[in-house]
Amino acid sequence: MVKLKSLLNITVMVLVFIISGCMNVDRIMIEDINLQNVKDGQYTGEYSMGPVKAVVLVSVQDHIIKDIEITKHRNGKGAGAEKITDDVIRKQSLQVDVVTGATASSKIILKAIENALKID
Repeated sequence: MVKLKSLLNITVMVLVFIISGCMNVDRIMIEDINLQNVKDGQYTGEYSMGPVKAVVLVSVQDHIIKDIEITKHRNGKGAGAEKITDDVIRKQSLQVDVVTGATASSKIILKAIENALKID
């Protein structure tokens, strides 16, 4: 009985952590990047919120995003969000629709791409 109670407490704490980390995902604002300001090269960016984290490697040539490699994605059930990189490359913009059912992962990946390409 004690083990069951401990397991239940741990489960509730994990769920609260996951929910609280994902509830703020609506507050993530994705800014578009002016690719004319981005020089040729490979850029690493990352972003995390709660249990979701993404690290990306973005390749730019002639002010065009040529490739986006997700080098790390801790996502829970949001693995489908990884296809959002295809939309970014196709539109050459971060202003793309999030993947249905993977909103948190989609936004975290987009924010990681933004962080990679931001000129400070």
